[in-house]
Amino acid sequence: MTYWQFKFKGDGTWKNWETFTVGSKITWKSPKTRNKKPNDISVGDILFLYRTDADRGIYFISKIIDVNFDNPTDDGFPIEFEIIKDLNNNIFKPENFGFDSLLNKINELKQNGTYYKFDNSDNIQEMFNLIINDEFEKIRLKHPKQKFEFLEYYRKELENNTTISSQTTSEKRNYKIANAPKIPEKIQIISNGFKRNPDIIVEVLYRANGICEHCKSKAPFIRKTNNTPYLEVHHKKTLANGGEDTIKNAIAVCPNCHKYLHFGK
Repeated sequence: MTYWQFKFKGDGTWKNWETFTVGSKITWKSPKTRNKKPNDISVGDILFLYRTDADRGIYFISKIIDVNFDNPTDDGFPIEFEIIKDLNNNIFKPENFGFDSLLNKINELKQNGTYYKFDNSDNIQEMFNLIINDEFEKIRLKHPKQKFEFLEYYRKELENNTTISSQTTSEKRNYKIANAPKIPEKIQIISNGFKRNPDIIVEVLYRANGICEHCKSKAPFIRKTNNTPYLEVHHKKTLANGGEDTIKNAIAVCPNCHKYLHFGK
């Protein structure tokens, strides 16, 4: 399944968009003159309908139910989709939930075409889950004035900014530090994770018996909560990449080795 962003104006593409609701079926034609034949759009793909004028944001989520690229009409290639989520009264604004990078692509979309194909770097799965499960509305009602960032996105942004900083001079960095606020801005971090099996954690730590299974050194200190050697359980194939939460796929490692396994080379 692929995720797409489709732009529309309230007074343009569909003048009757306010009548759309869950179950509505809409046919749109990819213009032959502006866009090449969109062969990679498939039945079952997800389409975010983003309004670019007035109150900007995602108004609907739809699923593509039919494509007819072999028999185009004079005005384009027909694509039919069905609304599966109506956000007309609850508009989703990506920038309020840590998806700032999408805004640049949306702005490029306004200049260069009608639709955009998301890739994995867009954190689009997280955004889809947040909207489709109504999680964003629960968060917004609890913190109406708060801006949110996804933990993964925040880490990538910090890493990129750190790289940029390392490429300037110490003099420039110290000038910026002197003029920066000493108390950092507080933000709300959203994190997606996995509900792990506690029995596997305990069994892997029991197997290690206080010895790091990577560097073979003793645990660096004793855990104050239960007086056991401090080791961390690491998945050899990460859960985020489809790894199993099993004893076979897990090892107990010291904190240093754990960082190395994630970030070292």
